Formats: sequence, structure tokens, C-alpha cells
Amino acid sequence: IYSRALHIDPRSYASVYGMGACSLFLQEPEKAIPYFRRAIAISPESAAAHFGLGDALLLTEKAKMLVAELNQAVHYEPRMRQAYTLLARAYRALGMNAQAQKALAESQRLAQESVQSQQIIIDHGKQRQPAAK
Repeated sequence: IYSRALHIDPRSYASVYGMGACSLFLQEPEKAIPYFRRAIAISPESAAAHFGLGDALLLTEKAKMLVAELNQAVHYEPRMRQAYTLLARAYRALGMNAQAQKALAESQRLAQESVQSQQIIIDHGKQRQPAAK
């Protein structure tokens, strides 16, 4: 479906990004990279496209480029926990252990924050339930 949409409108962000995501799903990261690059050219502030490119670069062992893309992803979406996790892996692959620890700590902080937010919602819901008769 995405390839058909690309024939109709080759500048469609959704179609280009979709082709990249499908390529990643099919374990074809080399094929995904140009699609994610095109998606970024269309929408430079897309954290999802930077993350997708980063994921593809990690699978192709291009850690230096991966770090740049993931830093872009967290710049545009600072709460993207998955990007920090991949960033930690990339830094570790480059032997940059201090940066890896910092990225991992941020990922864990965001995960904990998410759990706490969900607990507040659950607790609030319990307080609002009518008492059983």
C-alpha cells in the first residue's frame, strides 16, 4: 500500500516513513535507511523518522551516524524513552561508556516517570469508584 501511495505522491511523508518502517519490520535495514532519510528531508523535525533511521543504523552497525540521529530524535521529542535506550547501546558500541550510562539513566528515569503517572491514574480511579453496597 505504501509503495502505491509513493507512486501517487513521492513526497508523502506517511508513505516514505511507512516504507522505512515496513523495511525495518522485514529485517531489511539497508533498504529502510534511504526511506527514513527521505522522510527526514520531508519532515526534519520528525522524531519518529530520526528514531527509525537510528534503529536501522544500529542494525547495520553504523554507530556514529546512529548517535547523531538519536540525538536529533531526543531533541525533537525529549521524552522518547526508546531513543535513549538505543542511544546507550550506540554509545557503548563506540566505547563511550560515560555517555552510555547517562543515556541509560535518562531512559530509566523516563520509564519510572511513566510508571508513576500510570499509578496516579489508577489510584485516582480507585478513589472515584462508588462504595459497594
